[in-house]
Amino acid sequence: TRGLVDDLAEGRWREADVLNVWALDGGRWCECENCRQLGSATDRMLRLAGQVRSALAVAERAGKLHRTVQVVFPIYHETLPPPTRPLPAGFDYENTIAVMFPISRCYEHRLDDTRCTEYNAAIWKDLSAWFGPERIYRGSFMLGEYYNQSRFRSLPMLFTRPMAAELPLFFDQGVRHLHFMHVCVDHLGPKRLTNYLFARLGWNPTADVPSVTRDYFQRCYGPAA
Repeated sequence: TRGLVDDLAEGRWREADVLNVWALDGGRWCECENCRQLGSATDRMLRLAGQVRSALAVAERAGKLHRTVQVVFPIYHETLPPPTRPLPAGFDYENTIAVMFPISRCYEHRLDDTRCTEYNAAIWKDLSAWFGPERIYRGSFMLGEYYNQSRFRSLPMLFTRPMAAELPLFFDQGVRHLHFMHVCVDHLGPKRLTNYLFARLGWNPTADVPSVTRDYFQRCYGPAA
């Protein structure tokens, strides 16, 4: 944490307002006796994020860090299940944000479609538990998605159906932030429509998707829309 404070105060991250505190991507967590006593991977991730945010708050109060830097931790792979034990006293919910990355999902079905027993049903069971009445984490949420990317990065696919269904779904659950993983900037083709719709639904999750897409085609293609 001392190194992080130095980097944020006067080093390479001196203009950063958000700090991603993530573990290795799909990494292995230590299973020694001492580490197991700290709880699940999610429990340990929240403990780490809380400790980092506490150190940043101390630096802010001391005048070393002259801005609030928010900490973002991932709900992803091994940290997809919700925490199993209470968070430390004084956990800074206001400035510690959870970002959900449902990477190993199916896009043929809605994420909350229980008929998708091979993929989405299990993922949604974990995600919805974060929102439930018995939830332990009480902070804010961000949705991270992989439209246009990951396995689909070279394919001319559209994601209008899942986006139209799921951005309102997450908004209803209280999600108020969006994270678009690996934004494409060239060779876009039909990916432009996905980018445009994601942006429009980000501003207004209840926007009428057919109207948005008609507007897109008319503006892009004129008489050929």
